[in-house]
Amino acid sequence: AEFRVPFCADKGYGHMNVFLQDIRANRKGLLIWAGCSVLLIAGVIGKYAGLSQNDLKINEMFAKMPRAIQLLAGGGAFDLSSIGGFIGVTFGYLLLIGSIYALTLGTNTASREERDKTAEFLLSKPVERWQVMLAKLLSSFCCVLIFTFVAFGVSAAATSCLEPDSGLTGSILLMSLGLLLVQCVFLGMGTFLASLAGRARHSGRVGMAFVFGTYLLSLAIQLNEKLDFLRPLTPFAYFDLATTLKGNGIELVYVVLSAAIGILFAFAALIAGRKKDIRI
Repeated sequence: AEFRVPFCADKGYGHMNVFLQDIRANRKGLLIWAGCSVLLIAGVIGKYAGLSQNDLKINEMFAKMPRAIQLLAGGGAFDLSSIGGFIGVTFGYLLLIGSIYALTLGTNTASREERDKTAEFLLSKPVERWQVMLAKLLSSFCCVLIFTFVAFGVSAAATSCLEPDSGLTGSILLMSLGLLLVQCVFLGMGTFLASLAGRARHSGRVGMAFVFGTYLLSLAIQLNEKLDFLRPLTPFAYFDLATTLKGNGIELVYVVLSAAIGILFAFAALIAGRKKDIRI
């Protein structure tokens, strides 16, 4: 049954309380995922710092590999004799890691109370269900924002320390914006799927299949230019990291498209969540 009790600020339990509680619930996962991104950046940049002049011929080694292997290894489109190439490879992996994290946050947004058996307590409070969902969505977005900020800060700091005159801070900022927008797509989608599904694990499986399916589709598009018309179907292909590193920026149409998709998924999740049967 739907709870339609009007929000009462004087009752001491409003959407702000839900927001703060969800932030606390997500902090451990945020620390783990952000920590993994820091380790990834440190590992890749550390590899560049340890390269000798002979190792800088890595581009020639990649050129001898099949195109598919180049893409899976993160090379091919980047100049791996420069720190910019290694930053591009890093963000290629961060896109996948961040998308999985955002999807996980989204599914938890709509299903954590059922999983933790706290739905009855929460829904008995003087807050409408859509307000609960909106507060939890905003807390998840804040976590995604922090994850992106950590990725940008560590990448920019490492690049500035190794090569102060590289001038890559602007490109890293744009790639971070792309990372944030792609995560918003999967955050909204995960929340929507969890709002529709009867059980959380089902939405998680469908969501993960979509993440990896669209990721593989983005690789296929890079392998075959004839598939470029499928680019709008995969968020991983919205932002060309190699082009961004060359100073060409990001395409406004895909900025608008990814933001619109994320908002539409979130709005649909709010509507679906009002009608969802809560398992207590």
